[in-house]
Amino acid sequence: MKQITKDFTYDIPDDYLAQTNSNGDTATASYTGPEKLWVFVAEATGANKSDCQQMDENWDDNGMPAPPGEVKVELDCAGADTLLCAIFLPHTVDLTQKGVERDLPEGYGIYIHPWPPYPDHAYERELIKYNEDTADVSDTPDKVHRNGDWTLTWKQPWITWETQTQLRNSLLDMSDGKVSFDQPASVKDPWVAYREKLRDIPVVFKRGEADEWPAHMVKMPPMPTMGGYSEPPAPDGDTEVYGD
Repeated sequence: MKQITKDFTYDIPDDYLAQTNSNGDTATASYTGPEKLWVFVAEATGANKSDCQQMDENWDDNGMPAPPGEVKVELDCAGADTLLCAIFLPHTVDLTQKGVERDLPEGYGIYIHPWPPYPDHAYERELIKYNEDTADVSDTPDKVHRNGDWTLTWKQPWITWETQTQLRNSLLDMSDGKVSFDQPASVKDPWVAYREKLRDIPVVFKRGEADEWPAHMVKMPPMPTMGGYSEPPAPDGDTEVYGD
């Protein structure tokens, strides 16, 4: 398969994991990969599902038809489909990013994330949908689709406030046995303070308020016997840094 390099510009959300592009922001990246790519989507819904036949970026189409219940779609990576190819093949993308800092509530340091996002972290690959009604369909046995429209969905939050609340509650349960009336203050007081900070998480991070902090930015206080902060791991490809 012929390899190409092409610069392309794409819309990005207003902020990390935001579901809007009200500001009209864009990013420009470079794609280096196959000139064409063949993907398979569900025939009934147009959805790109993980149980559809997997693509092979080194495959030079030989007319193989799509499996039953799926549609074979040709992407023109050198033309109108560069963004789609970049989403399907994230390792082909070269993008310059910088760390964006945001001050967290007092005592919780700063939050840093890379910006702008790569295409596969601006859009949710598993939620991409293909509209076969808009496509040109070949009269060959494989009925390959070309030039069809795709609907893109913004990258979805990978953690929710409900999950953070469950984590907070679990930490409270786990630390309950750390406090006893007969402990010396030097042992008991740090645990009492820790548990109070856990209870204060919804207030500190403004749960339910108009300026509520996004769930992925919520930090749990460090246990008295541990250093650092307790955070759920970011998904692959998302590098988040919490600083003092």
